[in-house]
Amino acid sequence: FEFVLMEKSKAEKKAIALRHLQKEIISTESSYVSGLETLALVYKKPMLDKQKKLKMTPADVSSIFSNLEAILGLHRILLATMQKNPKDVVKALHNHCSFFKMYTQYLSGYDKALQTIDKFRKNKSFQSFLAHQREHGEGKGACLDMMSYLITPVQRIPRYELLLREIIKNTPEDDPSIKFTETTYQEIRSIAMHINEQKREVENFTRLIKIQNGIKGMNFALFSPTRHLVKEGVLHVQRNREKMKERMVFLFSDILLWTNIKNEYKGHMNVIDCKILPELGEHEEDNNIKFVVTAKGNMLHFECSLESQKIAWVDALESAIEKNREQSEAASPMGRARSHSESQHSGALKPNPKHMRATSTGDLNLANSPKKHPKKKP
Repeated sequence: FEFVLMEKSKAEKKAIALRHLQKEIISTESSYVSGLETLALVYKKPMLDKQKKLKMTPADVSSIFSNLEAILGLHRILLATMQKNPKDVVKALHNHCSFFKMYTQYLSGYDKALQTIDKFRKNKSFQSFLAHQREHGEGKGACLDMMSYLITPVQRIPRYELLLREIIKNTPEDDPSIKFTETTYQEIRSIAMHINEQKREVENFTRLIKIQNGIKGMNFALFSPTRHLVKEGVLHVQRNREKMKERMVFLFSDILLWTNIKNEYKGHMNVIDCKILPELGEHEEDNNIKFVVTAKGNMLHFECSLESQKIAWVDALESAIEKNREQSEAASPMGRARSHSESQHSGALKPNPKHMRATSTGDLNLANSPKKHPKKKP
């Protein structure tokens, strides 16, 4: 009897959780649509109306917002369907799955959107426009900054995957709808996996823009589609014979950059030029938390808080240096010639299907195979 009550209690808890999840999908969908509407009405439309004043072209605005209207239209329909039949949210998602492929266009153009925004970073009219829209929101009151809305489409499909997984966990195994829910989950998951790969790139691009906008006095663009952030942290740094000072250090895929605690640019090194040396100070215990990086006549002494922190930084730097040198070697004329030679050599050794015949035992013999000549002695 107690076991029956316990099972009944578990079933009731799952039923409550299921209803809660259905409501959560609808409420988050409503918030998502509201955010997209704000992006379209508060940022895109006024930007188009004032493009000449902002020294922008229609192509600039289009590159920032991509296919926003198509995504917004889709989710308005999806939200209305969910609100009409709250218990059929899974069915609503299933029926709209094929349309989620339009996210590929949005995600593939996200780096171009960030490049366009970065292009207008020093445009005072553009920056004033963004600040004004954020503060006043086209008469609707203050809202989030434009970047906060632009990132939301990247996050939406993976959120469906997580919510559907929880729905499956809380649906009884003998429930007739379980197989349909699992099928929908697999379809959403397939799309989410593709999106997650692009999501990592999007998050990296967004982080680069934020770092760049936060650093003062930097005379070059940090944002680049091929650059990504590897590691960041606060270290004590001594450059050449200067005093040891606290610095914010950023290791990117191709450069090592540092600022002071006020986010003022202080210098950078190209990773490909870097060499890592051990610190050879008088006190051995201090050497365990220190290391030296040299590049083209410059020498940086780094001091970490812990030995584990030093190991992590040295490992990250060594890996970045190795990758840069491999890429440089592959891109050099000698590297390209070697790659071409290896490709031809590989092709020469590959058997031609026309020259292959099967024996009665099923083995394959090579006919007219190239004869091997003994190597000449030097």
